[in-house]
Amino acid sequence: MAQRITELATIGIQHMSGIQTPSRQKTCPVELDYRDILESANDLIQSVAPDGSFLYVNRAWRKTLGYSKKEISGLSLFDIIHPDNQTHWREIFQRVLSGKKVNHIEATFVSKEGRKVYLEGSISCRFAKGKPVVTIGIFRDISEHIRVENLIRIQRDLYVALNSVISLDEALRLCLEAAISASKMDCGGVYLVDESSGDLHLMFAKNLSSDFLKTASHYDANSASARLIKAGKPIYTNHQKIVTSIESNRRDEGLQALAIIPVLYEGKVIGCLNIASHTLDEVPV
Repeated sequence: MAQRITELATIGIQHMSGIQTPSRQKTCPVELDYRDILESANDLIQSVAPDGSFLYVNRAWRKTLGYSKKEISGLSLFDIIHPDNQTHWREIFQRVLSGKKVNHIEATFVSKEGRKVYLEGSISCRFAKGKPVVTIGIFRDISEHIRVENLIRIQRDLYVALNSVISLDEALRLCLEAAISASKMDCGGVYLVDESSGDLHLMFAKNLSSDFLKTASHYDANSASARLIKAGKPIYTNHQKIVTSIESNRRDEGLQALAIIPVLYEGKVIGCLNIASHTLDEVPV
């Protein structure tokens, strides 16, 4: 199926490129047939001019990267390539323009919202009179596969690290850092419940200002925050929605996406892992 899509995309884009001349005012039925096939494909399909400008992208491409048809005309291929991938991709693009088809290439694009999109696919080039006219790229989204692999790696590394830990503080630090890395958030803290008083105490925090920590390092057992945590259910929200108007220090921290994850032992809440982001509006799924 993948090979068939590749063949259809190549034929279709080449055909459309060939008939789109100033003298041709109407779209012929053959072009419509090919465009329907390309638009219904699950793969991300793009045609790019030698100067890097987009000539065509299909529906799957637009949906995955979050751009409209109108926005595509103002974009270059290198506008959506992740900065870490730029040098490598410019080399790849030049190889393709020289006539070499590149298969099984991995790429990291950036969506309109700034999200990394991991892709795998192939690129080839169409020539006319010995000169490159259009490159054709066909990719599949492997972001979920990369995400799962990353989670497995983080879990494995955490397990190995915890086996050599001798202090609670170090164990909490490792757990928090693993959670931040896995979630793509950028900060957080770990709380433990005092067995005698029921109060919550912040044991370790990362990437939070001292002003914020002054108001968030301790919660009395009967406080609203403590009751929320002791309910034992994870909460995924935006920090600005739960901060009161009088808690200016917490609001000034600029936290957005927030995950509150109670830690239970034998049905009882013994602590809480909070992870948040200064940039993301929502907790990543």
